[in-house]
Amino acid sequence: MSEGFLTWGQNSACALRKLLLNEANVRAVISLPQGVFVSKSGQGAKTSILYFEKGQPTDFVWYYKIENDGFSMGTNRKPIDGSQIPQLLEIFKEIKQGKKPKDTKHSFCIPREWIETLDPRVTERIKKEVKERFTQKNKAKREKLLAGLDEKLAKGKLSKAMYDEKLWQFDNVVESQIDNEVAKAIEKANAYHFNLQNYCSNLSKEQIKEWQSVCHSFAICHSERSEGSQGSSIEKRYYELKTADPQTALQILASFDPQNALQIDIAREYLGKLDKQVLEKDEKLMKLETILKKGFHYPMVSLKELIVVNDEKIKPAEYPEQKYTVLGVSNKNGVFINEILRGEDIKQVYFKVHKNQFCYNPYRINVGSIGLCKFDLENQIISGAYNIFGCKENELSPEYLEALLKTKRFLDYVNEKASGGVRMDFKIEYLHEWQIPLPPLEIQNEIVEKIEKQKQIIEGAEKILDSWEPEIEESQVKKPLKDFIVDSLYGISSPLNDVGKYPVLRMNNLDTKGNWSLDDLKYIDEEIKEERKLKIGDFLFNRTNSIDLVGKSGVINFDFSGTWAGYLIRVRFNDQLSPYYLKYLFAKNKYKKYFSSIAKPAGGQANINAEELAHTIIDYYPIETQFQIVEKLDRQMQALDGVRLLKSEAQKRIDEILKRLWGE
Repeated sequence: MSEGFLTWGQNSACALRKLLLNEANVRAVISLPQGVFVSKSGQGAKTSILYFEKGQPTDFVWYYKIENDGFSMGTNRKPIDGSQIPQLLEIFKEIKQGKKPKDTKHSFCIPREWIETLDPRVTERIKKEVKERFTQKNKAKREKLLAGLDEKLAKGKLSKAMYDEKLWQFDNVVESQIDNEVAKAIEKANAYHFNLQNYCSNLSKEQIKEWQSVCHSFAICHSERSEGSQGSSIEKRYYELKTADPQTALQILASFDPQNALQIDIAREYLGKLDKQVLEKDEKLMKLETILKKGFHYPMVSLKELIVVNDEKIKPAEYPEQKYTVLGVSNKNGVFINEILRGEDIKQVYFKVHKNQFCYNPYRINVGSIGLCKFDLENQIISGAYNIFGCKENELSPEYLEALLKTKRFLDYVNEKASGGVRMDFKIEYLHEWQIPLPPLEIQNEIVEKIEKQKQIIEGAEKILDSWEPEIEESQVKKPLKDFIVDSLYGISSPLNDVGKYPVLRMNNLDTKGNWSLDDLKYIDEEIKEERKLKIGDFLFNRTNSIDLVGKSGVINFDFSGTWAGYLIRVRFNDQLSPYYLKYLFAKNKYKKYFSSIAKPAGGQANINAEELAHTIIDYYPIETQFQIVEKLDRQMQALDGVRLLKSEAQKRIDEILKRLWGE
């Protein structure tokens, strides 16, 4: 299955994972290396094996990561030494018997309870937000009720006891609504994800031993004080910790499992917020904080200590003749110049933005809408909906922070904080709480320099990939495509799901060069008619897309037991037209411009129907010449695969640099 299923946040995926935990004994998640499933067009989806046995709930889940399956990666897989498969099979025998094998680099077990437990900080935030929302929603109703009750009480039409009873009834109904809504939001927030590595703390074996050594005597005390160190829920212990004195806090921390990522993160947050004077007075608390910091090469510091919030608001309309550079933020390019306007044309309140300040949209940061402003223009402004902040540059390099904010770790933190809310709203307070590794400034600059070198490789590779165009000379003979079409068929309009029986290719799986990406497939469960099953050599044309992407095309050159979606047309030709030749032909700028010119607006997008496609005039060569052209262009595509690999390796190096910062 696609590895995405392990973490997909859609309700259907979350519900299915919960069902597996409760009604099927999920024995193992086996992670396969990227490249096990490939096509001539490139890598397929990253996949995992999920092994479960129906009929009883899950006890624990075994995770095993395969990095070497005995074959090289790529389209031509060859046998290599060092396969992990024999070890995998030996350990799996133990798993089948219900035994837990010893943890190793590639193998460990996760208790079911860890997967089911929701971060109490998320629960706390949900309760707070729901209560505030319902209280505000019912404020006017309560005030109206109070006014009526006060009037009746003053006129003697209502006793004080009845007055209190009516008010209690109203408040009780609201409280019940709040409780119900909280319960729904908490259930929705729990994703039951199977990304098992995230449940394990990043503490080393030595750190775990040190933690246990410091906490040993206190663990006994804590178990005597409450139901037991493991019996007491993490939510209860979290709330106890918030109000505990240092001695009690030690007892609570002693009950935490140092191998559990959630519990250690709560401990790290608590110790990080403690006043330094309190830490200095308590040797054991100081020791615990030191142990947690050892997991990183550099000290962990909250951004609250390192950033300065910009609240410089301005009303451009008050300066009608002044010109303003209005900025925007995209997930791909960061901060960009959106437009230049006069003050008289800007009615809303905006923020001033200075060079090296960050801007982010609190409602879209989960899709990467955060960027560093590198412009230094007069009157730079951005919408008042954004949050703006800068760095204390004598301690924190803006470019270093920018690299950290683009990591999956930060995105996971954003989603964790926003989980369960009515909508995404990443407050500046949440950003303050995020802790980052803080090396000396000169080391930060060295890290930025290393990352920039890899970025240059990536940008260079992207330029080559973006600028490549198939070289096919204009032919003497022109023919309409309809002369070769044997059959054409629009894709299905059925609702698509994250999981299902049959995969469905969509326009998002196809790039402008005709390459397929299969790491984001959707599925259906309904049976597929024979005419709707894709076969090797089928030509797919993207009939509906944005004006610059409509018309992109690809050929099925891999085994695919599925169908295609409605924005694609499947076309089959007679033996006088090669679909591979046509794929390259339609990737030329000449044809891209043609499709843009004939496409008609349709629901905010551009559309080309099957008849218009059939009447497209193409550069035609005899079939043998077509084969020769395809052979030449296939060789060029293989060279481009090398460029893609170069880009991929550069991105891996960036990821490795950043992982080392976190002690991974």
